[in-house]
Amino acid sequence: MRAYLSLGSNLGNRANMLTEAVERLSAAGLPPVTASSIFETEPQGRRDQDWFLNCVVAIETEWSPTEILACARRIETVMGRRRLRHWGPRTIDIDILVYGDAVMRTPQLTLPHPRLHERAFALVPLAMLAPHLELPGHGLVSDLASRRAAEEGQGLREWGPLPLLGHVPPTPGPVQPGTAPPRGATRSRLLQALRNAPAGVSGQRLAEDLGVSRAAVWKHIQRLRQDGYSIHGTAGSGYCLQTEGDVLSLESLAGHAPRTIGRVIHVLRSVDSTNATARQLALEGSSEGTVVLAEEQTKGRGRNGRGFLSPPGGVYLSVVLRPDIPPAAATRFTLLTAVAVSEALEESAGLAPHIKWPNDILLADSKVAGILLELAGREDRVEFIVAGVGINVLSAPDGVPAVAVIEQAAHPVTRADVARAVLDRLDTDYALYTEGKWPEILSAWRDRCVTLGQLVRVHTIHGVIEGHALDVTEDGALLVRVGTDTQVVLAGDVEHLRSAQ
Repeated sequence: MRAYLSLGSNLGNRANMLTEAVERLSAAGLPPVTASSIFETEPQGRRDQDWFLNCVVAIETEWSPTEILACARRIETVMGRRRLRHWGPRTIDIDILVYGDAVMRTPQLTLPHPRLHERAFALVPLAMLAPHLELPGHGLVSDLASRRAAEEGQGLREWGPLPLLGHVPPTPGPVQPGTAPPRGATRSRLLQALRNAPAGVSGQRLAEDLGVSRAAVWKHIQRLRQDGYSIHGTAGSGYCLQTEGDVLSLESLAGHAPRTIGRVIHVLRSVDSTNATARQLALEGSSEGTVVLAEEQTKGRGRNGRGFLSPPGGVYLSVVLRPDIPPAAATRFTLLTAVAVSEALEESAGLAPHIKWPNDILLADSKVAGILLELAGREDRVEFIVAGVGINVLSAPDGVPAVAVIEQAAHPVTRADVARAVLDRLDTDYALYTEGKWPEILSAWRDRCVTLGQLVRVHTIHGVIEGHALDVTEDGALLVRVGTDTQVVLAGDVEHLRSAQ
């Protein structure tokens, strides 16, 4: 079925936003087969904002309209769209204009789009792709576009072609919503081809091997350079990958082969909070194992509503989990995540991290990583868990006792190395949990925990407890001996005073 989608943006780098939306549609299994030119249009409703860039793309799909809508909403969320006011500014707006000859009306979706016949900013680019398309009750798109452009009085001018869409290769076979991007994604395959040809490879050879045009190869090369890859190009030897640098991208994570965690990954340059974004995606129905990964958080969140310093140079990621458990057992996933992060730092950087109850990862006495677990559910069942991880890789925040991975790593390590290892270990340990091997994970946590055996002071919402940390319960609560009594601490901030004698 052929469908037409409208894309619009007036926040940030507008052209890049449109390009990113196309890439995310392709990665999700909805690759555009053609696109209109981009048009710059005056905003409607509220004129106190920047002009929009708009275009229309065509897709061939077996997905239903509601599946396409759900995918579009997930992309809008992960790209920072906030539905705060009608006609307000937005990073990206994705609308379904037409879906074959379907006519439908539901509370969530009306097709064709109910306002399409009166919107020049959608009709004009749509007429470039489907001039003979007829809207029921309104006439040909080409006639409507000419009439509305003349009558509406809204500023509208052609801006240029959509970057990276000189040729879009088809995705082999339908990919269902919520599944992984195709492993043969063009840019990942291009990067691997460059890795396999250290002496260089011609643009013509790359185009033939990838099934794209030479212009498309050049555009993908440009995007890889923008992402931080050092690629040298000469007329004689073609393109040569000189250094990969420290790049966080889907391409740099390509070695991760997930069972559950990481089948869908959203990589962002900057986000307010990966946990907040992952939570929104979970509420919108994202699949278990969906990952939100960012290079920077502007409003990182810690325990008890505190901020979490998240400067550039770290790895900040959140994972959506949907275990079939009661809420009381959810705290196990803080422990599981702590074990996975510790194992990842051991494997990727040759470090020997320790765990401080409940959610800190230490190198010596300095914090290298933190964990934040959030959940949603009913009284008797968890709907979903968001497990958030923040790791200081290239640098550590100032003013706090923290350390960066590269300061103590046994060998050179990149953020992608660390992120890939974390996803691998989370995936493995979560599989162990679902196989009923929680005792093994809990044993690994106890082996790495430096809180057990310590004289501790625990600050809880009910007051301060001081005593010896003995152990944890099956669900991760801390057991503290105070005099002749043993108290169970479900949550709190721990100070290590000294080792118990």
